[in-house]
Amino acid sequence: MSMFDWFRKEKPKESAGPLCRSAIARGRWIVLPKQPTDSEIRLAIVTWIEQMARGEYVKAVSSVFSDPPSPQDFRERVETYSMTVEQRREEVVNALRKQTGKDVKAPPPPKTPVPATRAKVELPSTAVLDAMEIHREGIPSDAVAWVGFHVPLDNGFGIWTTMGVMRAGDQCVLEFEIFHL
Repeated sequence: MSMFDWFRKEKPKESAGPLCRSAIARGRWIVLPKQPTDSEIRLAIVTWIEQMARGEYVKAVSSVFSDPPSPQDFRERVETYSMTVEQRREEVVNALRKQTGKDVKAPPPPKTPVPATRAKVELPSTAVLDAMEIHREGIPSDAVAWVGFHVPLDNGFGIWTTMGVMRAGDQCVLEFEIFHL
């Protein structure tokens, strides 16, 4: 089980249900038009990333989750996303040992700088925005689009994230799916 699996939520069978309509009425969700353009979807994603970059995790969490996790837990997961080179090496060696049943020796550690293990979200660059994937086919019937994008971190890492652009009455809302490792 991935350390981010607890963020995975079942896709709602009907996004415009009472919980969602109530949240929209309170202005909690990031709202888009009924048939948003790719540009409008990108702007909504940037709005969400900006909330985290400003440290507004209460707002960021409540604006994309129908059943929000603790903002403090979410922030901790985001800001401690990366692994050290040594952790990654150990993970690979242990996987090889398990697969082969042999004693696998790790090579010496590299002589490269290790990135910070705690990072802040930063505003996305043009390259990050250009890499955003917006899919409109092969998605759940209650969605108008499915979006994949990187949440950029100031330690050089990014968290590949997916969200649905879900129908909610006469408009749409962003709904968090998962961080992918």
